[in-house]
Amino acid sequence: MLNAYPFLGLACLSAVCCAAEAPATVLHYRVQIVAPGDLRDLLEKHLDLVKWQGDPRLTQEQLERLIATAPEGAAALLATEGYFTPDIRVNQQGTPDKPEIILSVEPGRPVLVSKIDVQLQGAITEQAEQESRLNERIESGWALETGQRFQQSLWDQSKRIALDRLLARDYPTARIVASQALIDPESATAQLSLTLDSGPAYTYGPLRIEGLQRYPEKMVRNHVKFAEGDSYRRRQMLNLQTDLQNLPQFSSVLVEPDFADESPFNAPVTVRVVEAPLHKVGLGAGYSTNTGLRTTLDYRYLNLFGEGLTFSSKFNLEQKEQTIDVNILFPRDPRGYDFASYVNLKKNDIAGLETTSYTVGTSRMKQEFRLERTMVLEYQTEDRSSTGISQNPQALTFNYILKSREIDSIRDPRDGLLAQVEIGGATEALLSDTSFLRVYGRGIQYLKMPGNGVVIGRLELGQTFASNESTVPTNWLFRAGGTNSVRGYGYQTLGIQGNGATLPGQVLATASLEIQQPVYKDWRAAVFVDYGGAEKNWSSLDPVTGTGIGARWISPAGSLGADIAYGIDARQWRLSLALGLAL
Repeated sequence: MLNAYPFLGLACLSAVCCAAEAPATVLHYRVQIVAPGDLRDLLEKHLDLVKWQGDPRLTQEQLERLIATAPEGAAALLATEGYFTPDIRVNQQGTPDKPEIILSVEPGRPVLVSKIDVQLQGAITEQAEQESRLNERIESGWALETGQRFQQSLWDQSKRIALDRLLARDYPTARIVASQALIDPESATAQLSLTLDSGPAYTYGPLRIEGLQRYPEKMVRNHVKFAEGDSYRRRQMLNLQTDLQNLPQFSSVLVEPDFADESPFNAPVTVRVVEAPLHKVGLGAGYSTNTGLRTTLDYRYLNLFGEGLTFSSKFNLEQKEQTIDVNILFPRDPRGYDFASYVNLKKNDIAGLETTSYTVGTSRMKQEFRLERTMVLEYQTEDRSSTGISQNPQALTFNYILKSREIDSIRDPRDGLLAQVEIGGATEALLSDTSFLRVYGRGIQYLKMPGNGVVIGRLELGQTFASNESTVPTNWLFRAGGTNSVRGYGYQTLGIQGNGATLPGQVLATASLEIQQPVYKDWRAAVFVDYGGAEKNWSSLDPVTGTGIGARWISPAGSLGADIAYGIDARQWRLSLALGLAL
C-alpha cells in the first residue's frame, strides 16, 4: 500500500518535560546506540532520549516516556535518510539508579528514487526557449537522481534550487504550488513530483531614491546597472545593495522592488538610504611581525565640495616604517569607474636599507562581479641609502592591475582561486631616470580536504626588465621574506646582499604549501613549507626554505593566524602573524 508524504514533515516527536520542580536527585542514565555510523551520528544528535541525558529536571516518569517514544522518534529520523522499514529495539540494563538504555537499529532496505517529475506552469510556458533553458538549469542543480537513496535534506535542497532558478531571472514571484514524495515501503521506491508556478515576467519600473539630504542623486544612480523596462534580475538587486552599502557616505541601505499584482507587470525599485556622519576620526594601535609596533591616526570627510567626494588622511607610525597618506576618492561615474587621487610620503628602514619616497598619483578602478581592473599613473622620487651607497631614482610610471576572486567565501575561503597580475613601467623620455618594465603575478589556490580541512597553495613570480636596478624605485623591484612570503626569515631580508643591507633585485619567485585542519570550533591547526627568494637575475637566484606550524582562528573579520617558522638555510626560528587574505 502506498503512503503519501505531501511535505514529508518527518520531524521527530519531542517529549515535553516541564516539571514544576527539579527532582531531589538527578537521574543518571546512559544511552548506547547500535547502528551504522552515519545513522548513529544522526540519532545521537537529534533523538530526545539522548539529548535529555544529565538534565536535572528529568523525572522517572518522564524518562519512561522518553524510552517508550524512542522507537517512534528514531523511525521518523531514519525516514529522513530513506529508511522506512527499520527494525528498532530498546533494551534496558544496568541498575535502577544508573540505567543503561541500548537502542539497536537495523535500518532495513533503503528507499530509492524511481521517478522525478517537475512541471512548470505560469507565464514561462508561453516562452518555449526560455522554458527549455530553465529546465536544463533546474536539472543541473537537482541534488537527487533516479536510483539514488531518498534523503529528505536532498529533496528539500532540490526544491529550493529549482525555485531559486525561477526567482533569479524574470519571475520574482514564482512559488511552489505542489510538492509530493510518494513512498512505497514494500517496493522501496520513492516517486517525487514538484510543480512550480512562475507567475508573470517582470520588468523594472522607475527608480525612487529616499533619504538623501547632503548628496546628489548621482551618488546612487551611477551604481545602477539597469534601466526602466529591462528584465528583472535578482543579482542586480543584490549587487546594488552591496555596492551602496559599501559607500562610506551611507550607514544603511535598503533596495526594495515592488511587484505589481496586475498588468503591466513592472517593478518600481525604491532605494532607501541613511546617511553617515560627515566627519570621522580614528585612532588605532597594533603590532606587525614585519614592521613592529604601530600607531595610526586617520581623518575622513565625506562631502568635499558638496559633491560627495571623500577626503581622507592617514598617519601611520611603525617602528620600521612611517607613512603619511592624503587621498581624494571621487563618486563612481556613469560608466562604473571609481577614480582616486593621492599624495604619499613613506620612510622606512628595513633590512639595512633606508628609503624615503614621495609619490603623487591617480587611479581608475572598475569592479565587475569577481573581477577588478585598476590603472595607476604616478610620479615618484626616492632617496635610497645603505652603508656607502646612496641612490636617488625618480620615475613617472603606469601600472595595470587585474585581480580575480573566484572563491567560495571572502571570510573563510576553502575552495577556489585568488589571482593578481600586474604589468607596468616607465620610459626615460618622460620624467624618469631610466626605462623599465615590471611584470608580476601572484595566485592562491584553495582546495577542500576530507574532514573540513583545506590545502592552500601559493605561487608568486615577478621580473623587472631594466639595464640598471639602481635607477629604478624600490617598490618597482623585489625583496622577499616575512609574513605572506617566505616565513622563517625577516621581512624583506631576501634579496641582493651587500654592504650590510638587503637591496632589491630584479627577479622574484616564492611558493608555499599549507595544510589546515579543524581542531576546535573556529580554530584550525596549520603546517606549512615556504620556498623562494629575490635576486639580481635568475642565474644568481638561490631560493631558501622555511617550514613550521601555526594556528588559525576564523574570526568574524576573517582569518587570524600565528605561525612559528624555522628558516632552514638561516637556521633560525621566527614568529609570524597574519590577518585576512593576501590579495
